[in-house]
Amino acid sequence: SLQLALHSLVEGYTGELDENQMEMLLDARRNAEQLEDIMNDLLELTEIESGARKLSRERLRPIDLAREAVERFLSYAESRHVKLVNNVWPDLPWVFADRQAVKRIFDNLLSNAIRHTGRDGQVIIDATERADRVFFSVRDTGEGIPEEYLPNIFSRFSRVGGQTGGGTGLGLALVKRLVEVQGGQIAVQSRLGEGTTFTFSLLPGGPAPVTTAVRRTDGERAG
Repeated sequence: SLQLALHSLVEGYTGELDENQMEMLLDARRNAEQLEDIMNDLLELTEIESGARKLSRERLRPIDLAREAVERFLSYAESRHVKLVNNVWPDLPWVFADRQAVKRIFDNLLSNAIRHTGRDGQVIIDATERADRVFFSVRDTGEGIPEEYLPNIFSRFSRVGGQTGGGTGLGLALVKRLVEVQGGQIAVQSRLGEGTTFTFSLLPGGPAPVTTAVRRTDGERAG
């Protein structure tokens, strides 16, 4: 494959490279990786929209979904000096959803939030119950999104001008479809220079077992 060939060249398997050659190959490898990401996102989006991808729904605890998401991104957040906080309580109703789809939703939202939050900022996961839905939110204290970009933020290949380190431009379109095919909705609120909040809903899957909630000192809620 193209990436394997580029990797072999970068690692020097075919001979030593000078500084300019190495820089060009590293750029080529980054571009190849981004192209592969775009193709994978497009394929997944097409499968969802065509109905080819079948969901496997089950009853899931909101606090478990949030904890697993935090665990996946804790190292990345720490490497960027961003505090990742789980504010989800265990007494929320369970949700009826596809575990892998919810994982994909959180992964996209958290990677965006951490990437666009500056040093010593915060990314907070929260959840509430209202109107027969469980609403999850991913809120950051980052750079925010200019108002003119918000109406099209969930469109394919949508990009925010002036922001660095962007992805494929398909992540939020994919998130929106994954939420909608599970009967939910997603919305965004943002203020430039103050941060952004993405909120999505999932259908309830039944009441939570009776439990006693204990607040942890590190900001995470136990259950």
